[in-house]
Amino acid sequence: MINNIKKSVQSFITSLKPTYAVEVDLYHVIPGVPVKSNKERHDFDKGEFQQAKTFFDKAIVKTSDLKLAPAEIKLIKGKKKVLEFKHFGPVDDIRPSKRKRR
Repeated sequence: MINNIKKSVQSFITSLKPTYAVEVDLYHVIPGVPVKSNKERHDFDKGEFQQAKTFFDKAIVKTSDLKLAPAEIKLIKGKKKVLEFKHFGPVDDIRPSKRKRR
């Protein structure tokens, strides 16, 4: 009985936690050709911050070992909030700018 209550409370608490994702953007730059980007998003379930953080750290190590540049790796909480990010190479100069319409 007590174990059932603990499990139900634990599942309720987990349902309130946010989801996490790791987004990896690789940019392909060829002179005279528009910049192409390859986005990959790895989603994690609610409350799996530790797994997402571990994957984020491994992605950074692997990208630096392979010397993939320009690249951008982001750890995202929920749908939009970026907790951590790492840039490899001149990502700010290459990334297409988002213009705001007035």
